Amino acid sequence: MMGSQTDNDICRLVLLTTAPATKSHHNDTTLVKSCEECEDYYAKAAHGKWMAELRDTIAVLSDLRGLARAGMADSFPQKKVGGLNLASDSVVNDDSLAAIAWKLVVCLLRERASSMDWHTTSYPGSWAGMLSETQSLADASLAKFKTDWQAYVRARQIPTPVVQQMVGRSPLNSRVVEDMARLAGHCDWTIHADLKYRVRLIFKGWGHEKMFEDTNQKLRDYEERDGAGKVVQNFKAYQTPQVHGLIAQNRRVEIDVTSTLPTPPRNDMASIFHFSTKPVGNLPLEGILADRKWDSPTPQSEKRAYGEVALFQKLHELDNWQLAEESWKAGVVPEFQFVARKDVANPAWLFSLLVTETSVLCWPALCRGKYITLDPTASHTIWLPVFSLETMVVLPTEPISPLHGVVEGSLLMDALGVQCKIMGVEQALLLWQARRGFASVSEAAMSKVYKELGISAPGCESSDTPADPELLGDLETALALGLTRHLCPDMDETTCSMVMHMRKVVSVGIPDDIDDEGFDSEVLDDLALKSDSKVIKNYMETCVVNKQKRAGLTKTVDQLVKHSFVARPFRLKPKSKSKSTPAVAAAASGKDRNYAANSSADELLRRHKPSSAIITKDEANGRYLVCQPSLGVPRRSISWTQRGIAEAQEETLSIAWHRHVLHTGEPSSMPADFQALLRLSRD
Repeated sequence: MMGSQTDNDICRLVLLTTAPATKSHHNDTTLVKSCEECEDYYAKAAHGKWMAELRDTIAVLSDLRGLARAGMADSFPQKKVGGLNLASDSVVNDDSLAAIAWKLVVCLLRERASSMDWHTTSYPGSWAGMLSETQSLADASLAKFKTDWQAYVRARQIPTPVVQQMVGRSPLNSRVVEDMARLAGHCDWTIHADLKYRVRLIFKGWGHEKMFEDTNQKLRDYEERDGAGKVVQNFKAYQTPQVHGLIAQNRRVEIDVTSTLPTPPRNDMASIFHFSTKPVGNLPLEGILADRKWDSPTPQSEKRAYGEVALFQKLHELDNWQLAEESWKAGVVPEFQFVARKDVANPAWLFSLLVTETSVLCWPALCRGKYITLDPTASHTIWLPVFSLETMVVLPTEPISPLHGVVEGSLLMDALGVQCKIMGVEQALLLWQARRGFASVSEAAMSKVYKELGISAPGCESSDTPADPELLGDLETALALGLTRHLCPDMDETTCSMVMHMRKVVSVGIPDDIDDEGFDSEVLDDLALKSDSKVIKNYMETCVVNKQKRAGLTKTVDQLVKHSFVARPFRLKPKSKSKSTPAVAAAASGKDRNYAANSSADELLRRHKPSSAIITKDEANGRYLVCQPSLGVPRRSISWTQRGIAEAQEETLSIAWHRHVLHTGEPSSMPADFQALLRLSRD
């Protein structure tokens, strides 16, 4: 049965946007048949050949003939366009298709750029550039490796915990890379025959094996996915004897199917890095090559680039490694938005594709008046480090169709295509995130934003947010609400509740375009045409579950928002209804002889705790709670019902300081004899 016209248009859009990548994959598949072609593939990829297919993918947005096959207008006669406005049905329909095409393209760019960036910026992928037939390109690859290695060596000498964590994640943190750097150093960092020979061995052996492993993994994924479907199992069970019967009936023996499959190289992966002990030329290679079997990388242990290589190079260039403490600010940048840094001489707009813990992977943008789009001539992607939240701005945009630009009359005919229209002035990064409830920001990043702004995080004594986030909801929502209220003080309760509710819907992934009963009428109409009662039943059950989840989220969000707008003490209810112990009952009723002394001891505990710790007292359950969200560590619970309250207070402070020192590197300020201070406070 044929689908609706909209479904057909979307299918054509998918085929149109994926055509360049499909063609490139088809051409690259043949390179796995021989080691020499595999080596050539890696060498060209190291110099950015894979960017060509991404440029072709962006060019699809300007292909009017292709967009016309997907349902958009490609001819704009005055007689037809003269009577249209931006609210006309044809313009609205084209804009909806343009939004789908834009989303498809940027998602393809993100996945392809983040995976293929391993060839150009990470290791050992970028080593293949030394095998280029052009000497200048080979020298450039070796010079990049030298610069990256020097920055990495300098980073290993920085004793701060933040830098050391980045060093551990860096793709340069490997014995294979260290051995290659040692060999390149003995070759005076020039393209020597021995260095080139070793790189060739790597990509003829390990690189060839990696292609096979990647292909086999995809096949295993297909088998696991298809194995779960009964329809696919039944089809395969019927297809297998049918194919064998046809082959036997027609006696097709002139083509052996197995002969078309590529054969892996027949060599010992442990011995391909075994070098001769004979000195080559006048280079002092005896110490390196004497009876040495080099460790070879394996596809299973391959490390992908996460921006540490580019960040180390930038910090080494600036010679300011203290900026590494500010690299967490990259996590506040939104994905799939046009962003810019205003602290550079010539600020250029970039489109954020991937946000990591240290940097943002961006694609250059091209601005034409009040329209902006992806640069179709970009030669490389950009890793953007973020060291200041005040200098980052976001440009609010929305995708438009070619018909939209023609009707508006401000777009040149030679620049028609699917692109983004600037919907207002640039906005500060934090303000842009606050108006969306910090939906794309992690809990750890929001905790550091609190510290950056100098305000109290939820759970602190001066905060109006409930102290125990577990008993009320999740801490992430409380952090987002506090930042939203601080950055947007004029936002009323209704608007704030709507923003926070949409944030939860986006983070959980529940569709929001449903009616009061939880069903999408258009989806139900399409399912009714197919007359499949089982599919309709499954859809309705899913909608009911989503409706229940939304009801629970709405209750939690409304409770948080209401408490933040009404300044009154929040009473925490015990999570468990089990019987309390005598010690807990005595403490809760005030009959304990040391109840007043314990209150003064709690004040002493709060006075000596580290800045990263949020220590709360849960009297109903007889425990202290230690939360340190800025450090990214789990919450700890210390009970005083079995060990005594004095010992519990000392252990609570000890745990908080131990975590703080371990993750921040700051010296401990915990009193040497905390028990003595407790006795003084009780006296």
